[in-house]
Amino acid sequence: MNELGKILDLFKEGRIGKEEAVKLINALFEPKESDNQHKSRQVKIEVMENGERIASVNVPLSLLKFFSKTAKLLHKDYIEVEGEKIPIDIDELEKVLNDPDFKGTLVNVDTDDKESGKHVKVTIEVI
Repeated sequence: MNELGKILDLFKEGRIGKEEAVKLINALFEPKESDNQHKSRQVKIEVMENGERIASVNVPLSLLKFFSKTAKLLHKDYIEVEGEKIPIDIDELEKVLNDPDFKGTLVNVDTDDKESGKHVKVTIEVI
């Protein structure tokens, strides 16, 4: 069992409280001091509508790693958007996230709504 699984088990068993579990999980995903390259890695999520930026946010790569590990522990191999299940290959995602040299696009969705005339583009990339 991996470290995250052990922490979650300790929490479920009541051997540690919520605050302690959060501290341990945060420590588990903090970049190590000797690993400066990983400190700057971010995941950028950008939404464009008709060529205009609607939203743009950067989150630490470690947060996405945390979500992928949690999804794996829960045996959840999809995300649900507006009732539609979209499959995700968690093992492949973890390979990419753990590759220290990977920088680039993870997801690129480009869609046109002919009724409304809207063109929406969503990009998720490691920067």
